[in-house]
Amino acid sequence: MENELDISKIFWKLKKKIARDKMLAQICTKIYNSIGRRFNSTQECEFPGSHPVTLLKKNFEDLNKRDYYVCEKSDGVRLMLNYLPENREYMYFLDRKNEFYAHPIKFKNDRTLNHTLFDGELFEIKDDDRKYLMYAIYDAVIFDGKYIGNLSLNQRLTYAMKFVNEYIEKPEVLGITIKKMSKSYHCYEIYKQTSQQKHKNDGLIFTPVDEPYVPGRCNILFKWKPAELNTVDLKLKLIPGTKYTYELLCWSKSSEMMVYDIFIDKEGVEMDEKLCLEKMNENANTSNSTKLPQNQSFPEISDNILQDGIQSQLNCVKNTLDLDHIIKKRKTEDLNINDTFSDVRNDLTYDDKQKFTANIQNISAKFISKNSERYDGLIGEFWYDPSAEKIDLVDNSFVNGAWILHKIRIDKTSPNSYKVVSNIMLSIYESLSIDVLAENVGKIYKNWKEREELKRKDMEISDFFRK
Repeated sequence: MENELDISKIFWKLKKKIARDKMLAQICTKIYNSIGRRFNSTQECEFPGSHPVTLLKKNFEDLNKRDYYVCEKSDGVRLMLNYLPENREYMYFLDRKNEFYAHPIKFKNDRTLNHTLFDGELFEIKDDDRKYLMYAIYDAVIFDGKYIGNLSLNQRLTYAMKFVNEYIEKPEVLGITIKKMSKSYHCYEIYKQTSQQKHKNDGLIFTPVDEPYVPGRCNILFKWKPAELNTVDLKLKLIPGTKYTYELLCWSKSSEMMVYDIFIDKEGVEMDEKLCLEKMNENANTSNSTKLPQNQSFPEISDNILQDGIQSQLNCVKNTLDLDHIIKKRKTEDLNINDTFSDVRNDLTYDDKQKFTANIQNISAKFISKNSERYDGLIGEFWYDPSAEKIDLVDNSFVNGAWILHKIRIDKTSPNSYKVVSNIMLSIYESLSIDVLAENVGKIYKNWKEREELKRKDMEISDFFRK
């Protein structure tokens, strides 16, 4: 499992709630009032950034009929850059938990700037033996006190370039740049170039050129990821009476948390199994207890000691969950559960199994729970592996297709909606690979050039009548 970039160790976090809420209200008021959506400072403001939707085959129609820019999707932390003139020495980065992080800013030649807000992402670049942070701006919402979210993407990015090139000195620790954008028919080339880059990336973003900036979910802003990186964010909730076993929660249409699936932290089980083995061998070194041979595993640890076997674990889950309600909620019967326990190795031979098992039982209660609840209440980023084996909670059979934990999202406090998760599953089933995208490039190019020619003719006509 990968680690998330922890920005709290990089920037100074604004801890004063009054100052934080005031700054957030300023942003939300400016954005929402500018697009005709009522907002006042007493409302609770959600993260105001624009959220892309998963690219599906039906969205090819949008890519064919509209001008889109495409860029690589960096695997970093989503942050909005906020600058206020009353805090001239700092710029503030807003994350998806609505927390602000300060970083020094210095202007060129004593230039002044009013309220400014950009959208972008922070990621780590590894250049030979050197590592450094880069913040890439890919959109602009407010510049010098003026709302510019209603302008075209070209115009918005022009203001961002002006900020980087004309207004600020280069920060000492943090690099600030503009995200490189290309016309949408270059998507295949952009993706192939990602392997040569010095930072992690996990897909492509398609942004409409002539559409305004949309706070919240934007149905014409698309993200594409290869199947192996197509992830969802789900909340882990420990099932009462169990260890390592979690409900995976998402938002329902009625804005309530619903169970989407079940996840068992097999890695946590294996970590605690190793801890038990180490403790067992420590005891064996200081007593006449039986010691397990080095690099040897013992099946009873997984199958008899941890949770008293797989059947009791499943029964505990079943007794805790209202399966009928969950199945009805999802309108399907594919609620599944991952296999917790290690494979039984029948070829293991050992003369003193009873003594070994007794020693494990004596220490397991003390040491086995170290990792058994470690993810409770956190947001996990999961990817779906169609070939991974799991256990169907309905009939206890082994089936293929399981959620694999990619990383814990320390930058998020809320999971995806059921619709988002369903769309991602649909994109996986559609097998929307880079080759499928490449097959559509010719049509995207042809339509782009036709629109370009029409615009050129319109300009000629306009110039004629202005003479």
